[in-house]
Amino acid sequence: MRTPIVCETLPSSKWTRVDNVDSSGLGLPDADELLRGRSVWSLLTRAPSGAIDVVSAMLPESGAGEARVVTRSLLPAVPAGLGGARVATNLTAQMEGYAAARLRIPGGAAKPGAPMRNVEVAWENWLDGTSGRGVIPDAGPFELGDVKPAPDAARKAPPGARPPPGQRRAPAPPPEDFYDPALLSVSLRGIFLRPHSGSAHSELTFFYEPPAKLQRFDFPSWPASGLHGSLDVRADAVLADGQPVGVGMVRQASNGPVTAMLLAHRPAPAPSAGAPTPPGPGPAWAIDAVTVAPPAGRDRLVHTDWTYAGTSIGVTTLVADPGHASAWALFQPFRKDGTLGPARPLPTPFDLGDAPRPCSAAERAATARHEAPLFLGSEALFPGTRHPVVVTDAAGPSGAPEVMVLLTASTVLHGTPSAPCVAGWDARAIGRAPLSAILPGDLAQSWLFRAAAGSSGATGTAIELRRMACRFEPGAKVPEAVWSEPALDGSPRPDR
Repeated sequence: MRTPIVCETLPSSKWTRVDNVDSSGLGLPDADELLRGRSVWSLLTRAPSGAIDVVSAMLPESGAGEARVVTRSLLPAVPAGLGGARVATNLTAQMEGYAAARLRIPGGAAKPGAPMRNVEVAWENWLDGTSGRGVIPDAGPFELGDVKPAPDAARKAPPGARPPPGQRRAPAPPPEDFYDPALLSVSLRGIFLRPHSGSAHSELTFFYEPPAKLQRFDFPSWPASGLHGSLDVRADAVLADGQPVGVGMVRQASNGPVTAMLLAHRPAPAPSAGAPTPPGPGPAWAIDAVTVAPPAGRDRLVHTDWTYAGTSIGVTTLVADPGHASAWALFQPFRKDGTLGPARPLPTPFDLGDAPRPCSAAERAATARHEAPLFLGSEALFPGTRHPVVVTDAAGPSGAPEVMVLLTASTVLHGTPSAPCVAGWDARAIGRAPLSAILPGDLAQSWLFRAAAGSSGATGTAIELRRMACRFEPGAKVPEAVWSEPALDGSPRPDR
């Protein structure tokens, strides 16, 4: 275990509630949402009206200092009074931020062969600092499986809901179904959409770039088998040096790490302003296979991911040997010719000291963002690297000071193995308390989160957040309960 972190909630900061958080769990932000560009943390909200917003703590333009909580619209509310029409939406968290796609279904049924028109796409890319919204006018005919209908009851007003005094009840928005495209993926300056379901085997793909540039092409087809049998390939795409590159991620096993990639490239069609390029297969794809990681073993844990380094997107490879407290990591950028660029070494938590230094804004802008998870499944990658976090709320629920105890989990790093720095940690409460923290490298600018009381069907998942100031304190007393938590192996236990 490393140097304790001691925090105090700020008297000037009160608990702030956020309703309608879009999440399958408690909705508390973690390392996936930590220090991406100028965003310290972020949340998605999805109102009963269908409005989708992004809530984020944003740093100043300089990339340093006190963050300010802002709300941005990703997609507006679904218009009411559409008659028999329905709406289908897809909303996903992305490595860069968030992506959304929405379409209107005239007549209320997505009948195969009917035209799919005016598909809205929207995204937030914290890592390149862009966001956008646009429309794909013609996405071809509907295919079977493109839309998964939701029951009408899912969009009814909650029991007991009443309009404000003096106002008439507003018309309910149309039922919102699930839109299931084969690919919805944020990239540099834009977004990829394969508008039809993966089960439809449609190759039609678009790349939308503001203000109105639309590339249309056929997605590459991946081989179904290799030298050692069938291949488990997950498809994605990336814009590399201004050209679309298809990426097929090949897993070692159905639940194993990605150890190889299929990279497909071809000359890109010239983007057109205001209208898509004429449909057609275009030049044939050239597909090459590259190894990105060694196979996992009994003493070796392997994790691959995507990230940004400046304005380059690439793949990270992390290999850890927890039993020997050793690990190494690399970043390789995607290139437009279907290859990976030279490998750049990345730091891991084993490279950090007991009280590591924070990353500067310049380091975060120039070097790869490396999110190092604490666990892969139930396996700890970096035992002994957790920091206990002791939070004091000077005015707890009873009026007396309240002490809360957490442990850091995943780490976001920048720099090199010889000169590492920390962009931040996420921290989780010991036991099962619905409490978490986001701790930037600048600990004085930290945040505390908890599940809100009184969440209901009307407000969805609700959380509360509050600012706090933290610091390293080597002599801080650590509660005994901390030692029952996982991934503390190898840490010297203090004398009782």
